[in-house]
Amino acid sequence: MVGDGKRMGDWDPACSNLQFFTEASTYPIWKLEADFEPDSLLQFKLVISQDSAHRWEDKVGNRKVQIYDEDMEFHMNWGEDTISMEALPEDETTDAGDQYLSDNDTLDAADDKRLKSQAHLDGQWHSSQTSGLVTIKNLQATWPHGQKTDLEHIPDTYDASYDYKMYFGGYEHYAIYQPGKLVWSDGDAWQLKDSKPACWSGCLSFLWKPSRK
Repeated sequence: MVGDGKRMGDWDPACSNLQFFTEASTYPIWKLEADFEPDSLLQFKLVISQDSAHRWEDKVGNRKVQIYDEDMEFHMNWGEDTISMEALPEDETTDAGDQYLSDNDTLDAADDKRLKSQAHLDGQWHSSQTSGLVTIKNLQATWPHGQKTDLEHIPDTYDASYDYKMYFGGYEHYAIYQPGKLVWSDGDAWQLKDSKPACWSGCLSFLWKPSRK
């Protein structure tokens, strides 16, 4: 998602922090969840990026979305300028997060909602610096030797450079999230097991949660 403003790269695909993701159970639908300030106007285009090659939508003009002070969901198709939207009930969440409460029924509503919004991290990850798989569930990473580490999502209002952080080995480590990939500040790169390659077709689901201070 490339467009006006720092978070969307100021129209530079290589600098955008907003990326759609998919997984085996939802492909070819790609999703993006993001927080935006209410009453702001987004101007953007969809871009397919693979390595240093970028393919822009060329059959539509700049897309425009008005952000309101409520949870909304947009649906878009590549190369079509029509955008459908609907308001989401307060308790509605994405399908990817429906598994959480069965594992921990004691979560309060705020924690439950927070964890569900990060469900795209759940799964097994290959680490470039660790043998074996790192498993993430409910924002907790379990290493092959059994040690557990909590991950913390970094809101865009605090630091737009990184998406997650964790305390491990006596240090804080920071990560940039890309679909199916976490790139850490210490040089480690995690790849989600069985994640799809960076090419796609089909429709997109764009879910936003307005920032509330």
